Amino acid sequence: MRAAAALLSLVACSGLLAPLAPPGLGRRAAQSSDRLNQLPLLVPSRRPRPRCPNNSRCSCKADGLDLADDAHAAADEAAAARPPAAAAAAASDAVAPGVLSLFDSRSLNLLVVLGFVGFLVYNFCTIDLTVWRGWTATEIVLRLFPDNWRGYEEALSSDPVLTKTSINAGIYIVADWLSQFLNNRGGDDAADGGGGILEFDLRRVLRNGLIGACFGPVVHAYYEWSDVVLPLDGLGTTAFNRPLKILMDQTLYASVKYSMYFAAVTTMDGGSAQDALDTVKAKLWPAMRTGWKFWPAVHCLTYTVIPARHRVLWVNCADLIWVTILSLLSQEAAGAEAAAREE
Repeated sequence: MRAAAALLSLVACSGLLAPLAPPGLGRRAAQSSDRLNQLPLLVPSRRPRPRCPNNSRCSCKADGLDLADDAHAAADEAAAARPPAAAAAAASDAVAPGVLSLFDSRSLNLLVVLGFVGFLVYNFCTIDLTVWRGWTATEIVLRLFPDNWRGYEEALSSDPVLTKTSINAGIYIVADWLSQFLNNRGGDDAADGGGGILEFDLRRVLRNGLIGACFGPVVHAYYEWSDVVLPLDGLGTTAFNRPLKILMDQTLYASVKYSMYFAAVTTMDGGSAQDALDTVKAKLWPAMRTGWKFWPAVHCLTYTVIPARHRVLWVNCADLIWVTILSLLSQEAAGAEAAAREE
């Protein structure tokens, strides 16, 4: 498990650092090439020279050259000149991005997906590794789901914050990948053969996972606090507090969470504090109105049949459905806008 986690961390760090490779890499290679070109040649040049148009009056025949005075000066300058550093740098830089693009496109995305999925599959399949000695393959498979759920329950009891934070980060990663996949599949790239499962912005996915990890303790603290402020442990208070909890979720909590998310995304993209504030002002109200069409129905289940310790997991699963809906709606809106422009 530790080896898989180390591999996943290494691949993730490579995804963050590879796109930041120094743009002068090609120029340094070109300078090295220039220094090699300045070394004395061991093999004489066999480049054919143009014949002199007036051999009888050529003043350079004494040098063994068959060129007229003016023609010889231009040809000799062109033959002696080495490729300029700027041209060599441009040629090298034209190759370097192609090499570096290997690390921030499909190949690196494939490594990250394999590492992430492999890490999850390994931990899921080896939940009983220490006790399955003597078990048959059928017994191991039949115990996977119940024992993994039992392990999740034990983790919730021993370290609820870390457990919910890990799940929150993982769900944010999957949700952002799903959003990109759906948007790419419905966009112009789909017609060009794009939109596959490896066509995603790795930095954006990792950024979203980091935001999800930061939100994990906040979400845990909010649900703990809401149960203290508006408890659901009595017949008289439950019927009165349940709609208040949903109202508080979709006003106070949603506004703060959406604002923090929009500000964090803008800041991580290199925006200033003013840019983050402008983004929050532009996107908060539309996000709130759209959320009111989905989350109140979800929270009717959150505060009725879902146990308190599993509410974060339930809401995270609902986030996946929510992201799918938003992506489909954005595709429909983009298609309608394109059709309106064509008309």
